[in-house]
Amino acid sequence: MYKLKLSISVLLFVLLTNSASAQDSTQVGKFHELGVGSNGSSTFNLRYQYGNDNFFYRVSLLNLSVSNNNSGTSYQQTSTNANAAISQTNPSTLTPINLGCGLNFIVGKVKALNDKIGISMGLLGGVNIAYNSSTNNYSYLINSLGNPNNSANYSNYSTTVSNASYNPQLGMVVGLRYKLNKHFFVFAEITPTLNYTLAWNKSVSTPGVNTPANTLKYTDTYALNGLALSNAMVTLQYRIYKN
Repeated sequence: MYKLKLSISVLLFVLLTNSASAQDSTQVGKFHELGVGSNGSSTFNLRYQYGNDNFFYRVSLLNLSVSNNNSGTSYQQTSTNANAAISQTNPSTLTPINLGCGLNFIVGKVKALNDKIGISMGLLGGVNIAYNSSTNNYSYLINSLGNPNNSANYSNYSTTVSNASYNPQLGMVVGLRYKLNKHFFVFAEITPTLNYTLAWNKSVSTPGVNTPANTLKYTDTYALNGLALSNAMVTLQYRIYKN
């Protein structure tokens, strides 16, 4: 009889423990999170995360950047022909487009240290692409003895330089998560990755005085990036709990 009572007590304890664990698991549940972040430069990222602290999936659009700029300088270049000094005046640089974007996928988890702070970690795979194009407009005074206000004494040309890169990467993510409240969380993470970069540079010039030759160059490199704390991505995420 004693053994029967002991067996029943043990069975009840196991059932109650499993029930409590199931309730805790249900309370944790799964959630959706939306976030926006930056690493302190001109780039930012957009993030979607799904799962729970024990296991989550994350998709990020990152290194998003769009910019342009115009600049102008003035200097003189003298020809070796003393009777026909060549002056270059007011060259201007136009950068109509400067684009960057990337996409990565992360499978990870968060290990809670206390109610507010946790360690985030996971495996990462992704790709970055970048493109920019700029045009330099030049105006040469081909007859220094002529009237500088006469356009016939000038020769004009332009050079357009385009750069593009393709950068697949594999690595990991590690960082800290801080809970502001039940809906808002702040992540500060670094992403050590092994990168392969294929880049090309193209330069095309219109005919004119001292026009440089057209060029097209390709380069490929391997690198380990993302270890510096100064490159940490800080992201604010909003959690939507799934019923």
